[in-house]
Amino acid sequence: MQRTVVVLEVALCLVLLAGAGILMKSFHRLFEVNPGFRTDRLVTMRIGLPPNYDADADVKRFYRQLQERLSALPGVSAATMVSQLPITGGEGNGDIAIEDRPSAEGELGASTFRHVMPNYFEVMGIPLLRGRALEDRDEDSILNPVLINDGFARHFWPGADPIGKRYKVGPRERAPWMTIVGVVGDVRQIGLDTPAPFSTYGPLESNPRSRFELAVRAAGDTGSVMADVQAALRKLDPGLLIDRAQTMSERIGESVAPRRLNLVLFELFAGLALLLAAVGLYGVVAYSAGQRSHEFGIRMALGAQGGDVLRLVMGQGLKLALIGTAAGMLVTLYVTRWMTGLLFGVQPTDPPTLFAVAALLIGVALLACWIPGYRATRIAPVEALRIE
Repeated sequence: MQRTVVVLEVALCLVLLAGAGILMKSFHRLFEVNPGFRTDRLVTMRIGLPPNYDADADVKRFYRQLQERLSALPGVSAATMVSQLPITGGEGNGDIAIEDRPSAEGELGASTFRHVMPNYFEVMGIPLLRGRALEDRDEDSILNPVLINDGFARHFWPGADPIGKRYKVGPRERAPWMTIVGVVGDVRQIGLDTPAPFSTYGPLESNPRSRFELAVRAAGDTGSVMADVQAALRKLDPGLLIDRAQTMSERIGESVAPRRLNLVLFELFAGLALLLAAVGLYGVVAYSAGQRSHEFGIRMALGAQGGDVLRLVMGQGLKLALIGTAAGMLVTLYVTRWMTGLLFGVQPTDPPTLFAVAALLIGVALLACWIPGYRATRIAPVEALRIE
């Protein structure tokens, strides 16, 4: 019964270790993803204008004042505004309709739509791949100039130049035709674990809004810049609503918080299981070695060396560990398939991870067996022969 319990402990421990190892590898893979923009030294916050900004002209004037005020702050490289920053979680989108390409509603998919200041791509570090960026004069242009992301361009105009093409985003009866003037790099708008969607960028001042997000590129310490920016905002208008004041790194950290929690829980239970398996294996081997003290004395009296006794004791424990590991591996191959929804960039039966955790478990088992084995080799043959 003792040996059976130890085998079950080892098997369960392997399952939990494998789950924790796969989640850890998935978590690291997530942070290797290129979000499509520079995340370093980027201070972000959401701004809400008070009700007295009821006219578009007032909102536009506030945009310009805010940009000038923040750009003049020490430690600030540049500041920009956007309707919604990347890594936001949920994402609204609109149906795509392309000129001279008849399609049913929803057939071509959907595009996200962000309204940005002309310097948005420069401040965020999003590369301009083709065409031109937005300009101040674009807000009143009858062409409705917009930029699209590279994935959008490659999907609908493979091998062709999309500059000058027209399309709509949203209800086909009401949405205006927009003209593509540039193509920028793909950005993971929703989260690091979500592919970059089709994205459209239009001028913020052509659709001024009282709620928007602010991005400030800091030249130095982000903490001091954060405080200076908030102080400048309060000085500009004490009635402003300011929330989600955080760095982009913190925003990304929030987006992966559920995955981090799953990883911590798996690591905690795996650590406890490893400890229990080691203690259980040690206890069984130590008890068995104690019961066989007389036998070991006879063996050594007949010429057996300490190494022979050590291998005898460790072999018994290692056998239990190998049986438990084999059983745990079979269970792991079945159970980890249910973890697919928690993983990113790694298979639930990732061979390197499974072999690594199996090696770790065997290593701990050998250590647990070596201690009572070593103690058995220190027994004097004469004293062992007296034990009855």
